[in-house]
Amino acid sequence: MMMKTKTIFLLFVLLTVLSTFIGCDHIHLNYRLKHSEMIEKKMALSKDQIIKVDNVNGFIKISTHNEDQVLISAEKFSSKKKYLDQIKLYFDQTADGLHIYSKRKKRRIKFKINYTITVPKDLKRLELSSTN
Repeated sequence: MMMKTKTIFLLFVLLTVLSTFIGCDHIHLNYRLKHSEMIEKKMALSKDQIIKVDNVNGFIKISTHNEDQVLISAEKFSSKKKYLDQIKLYFDQTADGLHIYSKRKKRRIKFKINYTITVPKDLKRLELSSTN
């Protein structure tokens, strides 16, 4: 019985320490991402079209308005200014709608992108994907 209690206690301590480090990494990541670049786009879009946004790191804020267009503000953040050019944003517009996503040239680049997007009020469909 004593051995089981010690094991549970050690497991609890280990999980507490690990969760502290995981939480700190998120805080430190934001602190290290001190360089930024703002991108703004205005694109025609009807309410019958679809918007799909894929984001790896960062938030996606959505608001609506009564116009047939989408307003996009995207702020890229990186640990080094030179990395900002290696993070590319794509705005692929087709007859079905708009797909917004990003790609980075090097996998090891630490970055995030915060999107603020205003869409038509009666938009048919909005798909959002955010990993972190």
